Amino acid sequence: MSQQARAVESTQTGPHEDLLKVVNKHRVSVFKRPIAMHTQAAFDEAIVWLSDWKGDVILDACCGVGESTLNIAQEYPQARVIGVDKSIARLQKHAHYSHKLRADKLSSEEPSLQNIDAKSNCSGDSGVANSALICNYLVLQADLNDFWRLLDNYLNHSARTIQWRLCKQYILYPNPYPKKAQLGKRWHGSAVFSNIIACCANIELRSNWKLYLEEFVLAAKVFDIDMKIEGLSPSREQPPITPFERKYAQSNQLLWTATTLGTGCDR
Repeated sequence: MSQQARAVESTQTGPHEDLLKVVNKHRVSVFKRPIAMHTQAAFDEAIVWLSDWKGDVILDACCGVGESTLNIAQEYPQARVIGVDKSIARLQKHAHYSHKLRADKLSSEEPSLQNIDAKSNCSGDSGVANSALICNYLVLQADLNDFWRLLDNYLNHSARTIQWRLCKQYILYPNPYPKKAQLGKRWHGSAVFSNIIACCANIELRSNWKLYLEEFVLAAKVFDIDMKIEGLSPSREQPPITPFERKYAQSNQLLWTATTLGTGCDR
């Protein structure tokens, strides 16, 4: 990812005129598409991994190669972090990124590594190994359209006693689908958006296309959720946490973050 990143190009100059109509339509409808078997299996693996957990859980949606998942796990050592991406090709690159981060942390003798929960499981049945030093996360291949529905049902519509709490969701640099006709492919214009909100309203969204964030904030407002948009400037003190973020920053693109107003996970 060393080549220059192209900026997002779109004929849209403002939020899509059909945005609120689409969001409200999906809000009162039921998403009936059958759950994919591989996503059900991944979700079941996550639930087993969390079976004895009684703390905070963070979801890293669209995690790509899982570098962000690993970085989030380090930032929140007292939580468990689950990264989900639909691409097995991207997830199979996770070992490279985890080994690189491990080497970087060892060379700098990062003291926060000593705070990692040593009791957490360092691997799963997903075929993607975790870093040997950071053990409080799991990366899985799954379709998020299905994973979010399963998670919503598990958290809000089952009789199970759940000991853990989903306290935050990251959606970092999702595919912007910038063509005007692609509104339904953006997360806030999709049928699963209400499930996303129902799982956990504490969300951090990042993108190099500010309009995506502006639409997401408007869609969240339909559910009485307030979010704020701010500029994001990666630095030595706050380095990029995903390959895309690093690539966009190196190309001098403006980056943006939208966060829910309110409390989140404790570090």
